[in-house]
Amino acid sequence: MDPGIHAEMTHWVMRQKELERERKALTEDESKWARRVELATKKGMTELAGEAGVKLSEVRARIGEIGPEIDVIEMEKSALRMEARRPVDDDSVIRAELMVEQGRMAGLDPERGKAERELEELAAGVALDFMSEEE
Repeated sequence: MDPGIHAEMTHWVMRQKELERERKALTEDESKWARRVELATKKGMTELAGEAGVKLSEVRARIGEIGPEIDVIEMEKSALRMEARRPVDDDSVIRAELMVEQGRMAGLDPERGKAERELEELAAGVALDFMSEEE
């Protein structure tokens, strides 16, 4: 693997683990602050309950931000995986293009999906069966 891609992948993996640890800690903090709000409210300490409520809201907001951040990291990692699979030299590209052209010459269309080809083959077989029955 290309050292640059490896270094970037390492960065994203480490960042994702850091965010997951932060989310876990925040989830624990969330329950702690919720208990504090509840206790302060029960004891009639409205100012303290309000302050704890603000902190609880901040914790919940940060938890909500982490999910999309992790999603972005997953996309970055996926893009890096695809980049790592790309041919690195001109010879590899030429070989790949030759293989595609050989497939086209053999009657294969790499642009069409396997399911689409199977459906067309099935339709052709049904048409042949139908024509055979008419004769």
